[in-house]
Amino acid sequence: GGRLAAVKGGFKKFSDSKPMHEEEAAEQMELLGHNFYAFTNSANGKFGIVYRREDGSYGLLEMENK
Repeated sequence: GGRLAAVKGGFKKFSDSKPMHEEEAAEQMELLGHNFYAFTNSANGKFGIVYRREDGSYGLLEMENK
């Protein structure tokens, strides 16, 4: 679940999703019909974004904590 709030130029979505593995995040992205999905990786606690690349494969962006 989530909620939307209006922000300048669009909307901001608030999500209460549970931490998940990369594969589950990719499945959620596909179920929603989106090109990307933001999540907290349950394996390492890092914020990540799984996304669909132009060639149809998946990519993963993961934040480094410094």
